[in-house]
Amino acid sequence: MFRRIPTIGRTYRQIARYGEIMSVFIKYGLGDLLATLRLERYLPPGLRPAAKPDANLHHLSHGDRLRLAFAELGPTFIKLGQFMSNRPDVLPQEIISALRQLQDSVAPFPAIRKELNFLNEASHIERFAENFRGDATVYVPVVYRHLTTKRILTTEFVDGIRASDVAKLKSAGLDLKQIAERGTTLLFKQIFEHGFFHADPHPGNILILESGVICFLDFGIMGILSPSLKEYLVSIMLGVVGRDPGKIARTLVEQSRQPIADVQMLEYDVTELLEDYVLLSLKDINIGDLMTRLTKLIITHKIRILPGFYLLVKAMITIEGVGLSLDPDFTLVEYVKPFAKKLMAERLNPLSHLSGLVASGLDLGAIVRNLPYDLRDVMRLVKAGRVRIEFEHRGLEPMLRTHEQLVDRLAFTVILASLIIGSSLVVLSRIPPSFHDIPVIGIVGFVVAAIMGFGLLLSIMLRRKM
Repeated sequence: MFRRIPTIGRTYRQIARYGEIMSVFIKYGLGDLLATLRLERYLPPGLRPAAKPDANLHHLSHGDRLRLAFAELGPTFIKLGQFMSNRPDVLPQEIISALRQLQDSVAPFPAIRKELNFLNEASHIERFAENFRGDATVYVPVVYRHLTTKRILTTEFVDGIRASDVAKLKSAGLDLKQIAERGTTLLFKQIFEHGFFHADPHPGNILILESGVICFLDFGIMGILSPSLKEYLVSIMLGVVGRDPGKIARTLVEQSRQPIADVQMLEYDVTELLEDYVLLSLKDINIGDLMTRLTKLIITHKIRILPGFYLLVKAMITIEGVGLSLDPDFTLVEYVKPFAKKLMAERLNPLSHLSGLVASGLDLGAIVRNLPYDLRDVMRLVKAGRVRIEFEHRGLEPMLRTHEQLVDRLAFTVILASLIIGSSLVVLSRIPPSFHDIPVIGIVGFVVAAIMGFGLLLSIMLRRKM
């Protein structure tokens, strides 16, 4: 009973949130978006909001009304707006321009400052700076540790041009194509070489300095990739480049933290996904769209993947949007290939496995050295009669349930047969009272037997789905 209380509370909060979202969308005259989302299906008729569009907002453009609605709905929708503002290949320019204001013109949320620990972000900045020590293409703000606490982060002020301000970048004489190339290369260096990457590289978090030097801001959300996760990512990328759905499916199966119900169906869905890209050249493949669809496929098949993968997908989609805003001919795949090939070469290089082999050899040596002592301890326990062997049966539960059902039906059948035979003897002996010269007890026995027999037959038919 107590386990259901959080679920009820969570459901109530969800309904309340849906109602709030609907009210805000209606207020800003976004009925078309509301109809697309169909949030009303999650609300009981009595709880649907009776809000009306605000007449004072009708003069605003559709993009500005969407921006204001997202800002009012809080951090999650603001992040969504920032993400959408990086997709000029998907949304019209009018909406892109409005949503870009969410990148640096949003009121602070105090319902968040309490949750932040800026000491962590300071550590992220310092680790990021150490990773890029000596790289002249990137600049990392200096952290003033003596002025930084859990609630306050103090860094060097950096003056630059936002990556989304194309007009200012052009007037400063900067090469937009070079900026797109440099920013993307820096992100993939973080992903494939450092395994520690900026997970929210939208234009508001990227400043362009003199000579096209890139400066990342806001290190609150950072992604971490283990060596194995990086290898999985390379396998997926190579599967995409080589149009090999089996390789992608096998990689997802290996990476999943729980068994996948239908691997063949997964491979079929991956094949269907890649079919849309078969006739495209590599430069025409939209990685952001591909990774988004792959993520939906992962969710559909209930594949449990480490959170770092989703941050990675988000970062790649975001940086692709930034690249497209700077260079209409930008192709993310071209920048992935060199890093993927380098990782594959390292994977095939025997020397790269040398340290692992040395560590395994040391472990094996320790096992061999300790083997005589371990065997002596085991023999001592055997002589003392203190060795206990436990067996664990797996997969027997269905067989036991079937056995119990057979025993129950056999007992039921014996009782049914006894009831029929007993009722027949009563009828033949003509024991009163009688109904039309037939003993009443016999009639009742036959009726009960008929009901029991019909129930047993029905149970068997349902069991076998006949």
